[in-house]
Parts: sequence; C-alpha cells; structure tokens
Amino acid sequence: MQTVRILVALLLPWAVGAIWLRALQSPARCRSILQTIAYGHLGGIVALTLIMRAATVLGLRWSFIGIDVALGILLIAGIAVLTLRGRRSTTVQPGASTIDDPFAWRWLAVVASVLLGIRLANLAWAVILQPLYPWDAWTQWATKAKVWSALHSMVPFIDYSQWLARQPGYVDTAPHYPATVPLLQAWMALALGNFDDALVNLPWLAICVALAAGVHGQVRSMGGSAPWSLLVTYAVLSLPILDTHVALAGYADLFVCATFTLGLLALVHWERERDPMQLFQLAIAVVLLPTLKVPGIVWSATLLLGLLVAVFGATAVRVALVVSAASAVTGGVVFLLFRSKLASVTTDAKAELAQPITANLFLFDNWHLLWYLLPIAVVVGWRDALRRMRGTSAALIAGFGFLWATFALTRAGNWVADYTTVNRALLHIAPAALVFSAVLVREWAVRRETESSAPAHALSGSDPPPRAEATQ
Repeated sequence: MQTVRILVALLLPWAVGAIWLRALQSPARCRSILQTIAYGHLGGIVALTLIMRAATVLGLRWSFIGIDVALGILLIAGIAVLTLRGRRSTTVQPGASTIDDPFAWRWLAVVASVLLGIRLANLAWAVILQPLYPWDAWTQWATKAKVWSALHSMVPFIDYSQWLARQPGYVDTAPHYPATVPLLQAWMALALGNFDDALVNLPWLAICVALAAGVHGQVRSMGGSAPWSLLVTYAVLSLPILDTHVALAGYADLFVCATFTLGLLALVHWERERDPMQLFQLAIAVVLLPTLKVPGIVWSATLLLGLLVAVFGATAVRVALVVSAASAVTGGVVFLLFRSKLASVTTDAKAELAQPITANLFLFDNWHLLWYLLPIAVVVGWRDALRRMRGTSAALIAGFGFLWATFALTRAGNWVADYTTVNRALLHIAPAALVFSAVLVREWAVRRETESSAPAHALSGSDPPPRAEATQ
C-alpha cells in the first residue's frame, strides 16, 4: 500500500500537467510525447503546490486524500477537454530533416540507451537508499518540509532575531526562501504517512527523468536523429555535478537547473518554428523558476529577455534597446525586493576568482569536457546563434553575465574562493549551455552536409548546364 501511495504522489500531479498540456496543444503540433512528459511534470509541480498553498490560505489542513481529490478533479477535467477536442489520434511523428542526419549512427543509439539506463538505475538506487544528507537541506529546505508535513499546513518560518524576540513561528537559517521544493517533500511525507528521510527525496529522481525526457524530445522534434538525441541526453545526465545533486538530494539547484534548461529549449524551438505551444511551455518555466529559489527570479528574467530579443531584436540597435530596458526593469525589481539585503551581500566581495573558477571548470572532474567544448561549438555555430537563435543566445549571455556579477560583486565570491558555491551556481545554466551547444553543432553539420551535396552550379549561382537528350 505504501508503494501505491508513493506512485500516486509522484504520478498523479505529473498526469494532471501532461493531460492539460496535451489538451491545450494544437492537433497539428502534437509532435513528441516526451515533451508532454517533461513539461507536464513542471505543470504538475505548479498545480500541486498551488493546491497546497490555496488550502493553507483557506485555513484547511492538508490531507493526502483531499489533495488527491483536487488533483483528480483537474485530471478528469483535462481528460474531458482532450476528448472533446478529439486529440487521441492526432499525434504526429517528430519532424524529419530534409537531408540525411550526419549523426544518424545506430550503434550510437544502442550505446547511449544502455548508458542512460545504467545511469538512471544507479541514481534511483542512491535516492531510495540515501537518507537526507546535504548540509543546506538540513538547515533550510527540509526543515520546512518536516514541520509542514507534521502540522499539515504551511506555518510561518521566521529568522533568529524574531524568534529571540518571542514572535510565534518556526525558525531555520533561510526562512525567506521560496516554498515549492519543501512543499514537494511535504507532499511525499503526506503520502508516506511519516517523514522518511530518503523517500521524501523521490521528486529529485522525478525531475531528473523529466529533464531527460525533455532534452531528448526537444532535440528530436527539432530534427535531430534518435541516436544524436540520445547522446545529447546522456551528455546532460552524465555531468558529475548534476548526478551529485540527484543522488544527494535535498538542494533546490537541480530543480532550477532542469526548469531553466527546459525553458531554454522551448525558446530555441519557438525561435526556429514559431510553435505557439513552445511559448506555453516556456511560460510554465518562467512561472515556476521564482518559486524554486531566490536566483530563480533572475533566471526567469533571462528567459523573458531571450523571448523579447527573439520577437523585437531584428537589428543590433533593437537588441541593445531590448537588453537595456530588460536590465533596468530586472535591476529595479531586484532592488525593490531585496534592498534591505543588498548592503550586506555586497560587502567583503572577493576579487581573486580566476584561480578557483579555472580549477573548477577546467581541472577538476566536475563537468567533464563541457567548458572545453562550449567555445568550440560557439565558434563553429556562430551563424545560427546570431541568426536563427538570437534570443536564446541573448538569454545564455545574460545568464553567464548574472553569474559573473554575483561572483565578482557580492560576498558569493568568498564561497567561490573556498570552492563551496561555484559549481552549484553553474549547475543552473550548464545543462542548458550543453544542449544549446549540441544544437549549434548539429546545425553546422547539417549545413555542411547540404553544401557538400548541392550541385556545383547551385553553389556558384550559375545556370545549370543543359540536360542531354536521350538517344534512341
């Protein structure tokens, strides 16, 4: 029975998001079930946590059955809409490339599939058996989940000064942090009937599976072969830091990383094909990111910046205007929200960051060869980066700029210098940069294949030679 409750807790919100995503999708655009699985998971997280928040606002105690009933109503409504639209037989296959894919190697698909299976099995084993371990999970994330699941409500958390002043509330080191990740752990505890230090971390395995499905589905639907899509998916899931955040579950960084990566992929796809559903999937990521972690506000803003550049940035002048306006708005919002903390976070900023960043990116086995290969991919695919994926490029540049400013201008530089934060911060953007690099490399390879297979007269622009008449 406990296994059934765990499966319901994991799969029911997921099903709600996937069904509604499918119901809202145009029949002609239903390309990839894996995209539905990936973005449906993000939508399910939004739906589940909104229900839990709404119950708290209404003064209702959480119960596993009660939340299941609410989710079940949403699921039935989504199925009804899907049925009325006649969507069950409208799924089409991913768009095929007009030329032979240069990376369509069958043996590569077999190898990548085996490696992916082994990787996910190892991660699942670690999540199921490893009790809550990371330090920050003990001090600021799971604290909320344990209290909320015990009290069946989102009771307030306060800081130490308020607690010493005898104000009512529970205390931990980060009472102001967003609540979505603790709510997911609390939801699993409600399903279990107790706070199991290992099994409450199953959402980390679920978001890893959703990330894999989204990467494969998006790369495939943009014309990539199955072997190439599987290889890119494995490249993402084999990043050592990403695997660490799955196996040692408890931090919110994996959720930020997966959501930003899927949001960026939706932006890439929309720039290429102007599929309205990709905008909806992008909107899910934009809405979810600020509820995961405080930096999620900026990551959400970078995705919006990329969208604005894609829509309005037809020229370099327009791009500059869009970037300037977006930077001003984002800076103003951050100042209004965190002005009381800006003075403290900008003190004692450390400038000597080159050595620890270089060591973490290029010497230590944290990212494999990602930071060596990314510049190469940009060099070979710069045409597509500037023409077909201008908005996505702007979002990534803004993301790296945000990280540099955080490291160089705030006390986070001290945590970079002692090797405690740099990789966690880079995890937010690294998988997105990896997949973007893979898209650039494939576009470059396809263009070379097209040019090499084109007739010589087509490349030179001259008229084709007259065709010889057939002889009797």
